[in-house]
Amino acid sequence: MQKLVVASALILGISGTAQAGFFDSVLSDQSAAVEKVSQVVATEKSTATSPMTDSAMDMAAGLIPTLTQQLGVTETQAQGGMGSLLGMAKQSLSSGEFEQLGAGVPGMDTLLAAAPALSGGSKAGGLGSMLSGAGGLASSVGGMAQLTQQFEALGLSSDMIAQFANIAVQYFSQGGNATGGLLEKGLASILG
Repeated sequence: MQKLVVASALILGISGTAQAGFFDSVLSDQSAAVEKVSQVVATEKSTATSPMTDSAMDMAAGLIPTLTQQLGVTETQAQGGMGSLLGMAKQSLSSGEFEQLGAGVPGMDTLLAAAPALSGGSKAGGLGSMLSGAGGLASSVGGMAQLTQQFEALGLSSDMIAQFANIAVQYFSQGGNATGGLLEKGLASILG
């Protein structure tokens, strides 16, 4: 009986050591994994909060309040108007230039989506589409017709188009920012 107790204690002692070793390795592997995840999150956070990204985000985020304050429009009108202007710039710029513009205007996809959709069957939309396909001066006239229709859909008059464009170009030109120059190039037909 005494041998059985000693043998049992020996077996339990060995398995206890084995279990302790097993749990130690599992816990150390788990803490190593947690440490790796923490490092990745810290790296992504430091990348996301770099001064360049923050300043670009702050600048883009400040455009809509600037438009609402200076022009007395609603936030929805400011977003839709800017989206309409960016849509026109997209038609005027090369794909590479528009990509560069997008890098300088964080949230550009959101602004583009805020632009009023035009029905293809309307007279102004049909004329705009027809003129857009003609190229050159006709293209800018078609783009202007489309912008006018979009601004009217937002409850804004067509004379607001140039005001929006000028404020946006000036806003993005602050501090020598190249985004202002690209936007100005894309909106050249509006700006004169």
